[in-house]
Amino acid sequence: MKRKTFLSLLLAAVMFLTLAPITALAAGTTNVWVDNTLLTDGENSVGDGTATLNKEAGTLTLENIQASKFVQVLTDDTFTVVVKGNVSIGSEAARTSGTALYSTAAALKIQIEQGAELSLYTENGNNVYVYDGSLTISGPGTLTADAIEGDSGAFPSLVATKDITLNGDLVAELVSEWHGAFSEKGNIVVDSADLTVYADSIGLFAQTYDEGADAEIPSSITLKDSHVTITSYYGEAVVFCGTGGLVVENSVLDLTADKDSEWGGYGLYSEGDIVIRGENTEIDSDDAFGIEAGDILYIEGGQVRVASTDTALLGWNGVVITGGTIDATSEIGSVIIGRDGPVSITGAGTSVTATAKGDDAAIRNANDGGIFLAAPVTAVNTQGGKPFLGVNADKSVAITLGEGYDLFGAEVYTDATGAQSQSYFIPAGGSADEPLTSAVLCKHVWNSPEWTWTEDYSEATATFVCKTDPSHTVTVTAAVTEQTTAATCGKDGSTVYTASAELDGTNYGSQKTVVIPATGAHKYEDGKCTVCGAADPEYKPEDPVVDPGNSDNPDTGDYRSFALWSILTLLAGAALTGAALVVGRQNTR
Repeated sequence: MKRKTFLSLLLAAVMFLTLAPITALAAGTTNVWVDNTLLTDGENSVGDGTATLNKEAGTLTLENIQASKFVQVLTDDTFTVVVKGNVSIGSEAARTSGTALYSTAAALKIQIEQGAELSLYTENGNNVYVYDGSLTISGPGTLTADAIEGDSGAFPSLVATKDITLNGDLVAELVSEWHGAFSEKGNIVVDSADLTVYADSIGLFAQTYDEGADAEIPSSITLKDSHVTITSYYGEAVVFCGTGGLVVENSVLDLTADKDSEWGGYGLYSEGDIVIRGENTEIDSDDAFGIEAGDILYIEGGQVRVASTDTALLGWNGVVITGGTIDATSEIGSVIIGRDGPVSITGAGTSVTATAKGDDAAIRNANDGGIFLAAPVTAVNTQGGKPFLGVNADKSVAITLGEGYDLFGAEVYTDATGAQSQSYFIPAGGSADEPLTSAVLCKHVWNSPEWTWTEDYSEATATFVCKTDPSHTVTVTAAVTEQTTAATCGKDGSTVYTASAELDGTNYGSQKTVVIPATGAHKYEDGKCTVCGAADPEYKPEDPVVDPGNSDNPDTGDYRSFALWSILTLLAGAALTGAALVVGRQNTR
């Protein structure tokens, strides 16, 4: 349930009881204590290390300091603590009694250099507390902050009245028997850091309510470009903030909450919006109540995996998913809920899988706004409940699909008999009394169809297979037309069968051609077929008979034969005459 007042903490009064005596300061005065030693300007020897104070610059450099009680920075100005080497306040075997590092600075900045380590071990107090100011801890060094409960109770590890920032490639581990990091009236930012938190209560907590002023605090939490691992053993949430909202951007989150909690156990909780974005974002949350936004839950990218006892993803004024890969399960409740607003799942790169193991619909909106689906979504209810349940106050259809999207083999049924309409999926052509228990929404991209013809080509079907999900197939009966070109005596004919099928407004076609052999039945006249012009292979033309005396004989106009025979006759006569003369001469001799 959404809470106007989530936790009311009176930390400041308790913390002051655990601190060493503090002398009131005149304005502009800076005093720095290490254990019971008041530091002077310049280099101070502390054990085997040094503490170099520059009051004018507002800096303290701690190098290889091992303090046993506390470090206090008392000033009204911005102040920077630089950590070199190994610096510790208390130890795991001998913890400080009370807060380890306390400051009244308007802004306390702790810079842990490369290779350096700051270790803080406390009992009955905070590891770091900045009263009425902000706290920034930067890397690239390492912070270990471990606070355990004592006679005075449990205390958060890091506390600031205003903002808390962890950044600069800091590597930090916070251990607390209460909260990990707690901002009383400000925001929390983790940017470019590697943070691990083990907390009995909330891991990162930006207070949401000012009891003294009886007013909400618009606190926010931002997790950016970071790796964050948080275990909350008994707390109401792993990460919690006010109406300022919670942003996760290009960060890896591994969140573990109390799965059996009856009043908490959220992975991420904000009184305002929650925005999850960035292709490098990965969230794994094992919890009781998942990710809940007091306003709208936005998921714009990344990978989100949530395993919850109850609802996994909830937005009081709606859930809007436009990108990313979401895989969420709920053991007893709905997986995704838009309470007073819609559930909208869109985006070409979006993929959502929601598995409900209880009676409630896997994805639903509770009061108004309906469900809009335009992305690949798989919703399953393993106990026989509905995969989707949309509700509209105006009794209109409460589940709508984007262009080109389809719930394969199903249709939307709307019951408008009550105060609100309720829409859910039933098998296509089925009964409202038999709603589906699983549904896979797909934007079909069809492969080219496979055609099947009857033996005589009088009928045909086209079978389409979806590229997105090959288990989705559609078979369409085609309209078949035919056109015949008759065979002739010398040329083949044909019958062309044309099949036409339509799917999702696109026409597809296929053709089959049957050859009709030429008949071979020529009609010859004068050596040629009068139909196709083919030559008659048996045709022999007759030679004409010429009668010179018959004027009826036709004159062919060919005079070459007569001239040839005349020449041959003359040559033969000349040869005979020559032969006679030769014989005569021989006889006269």
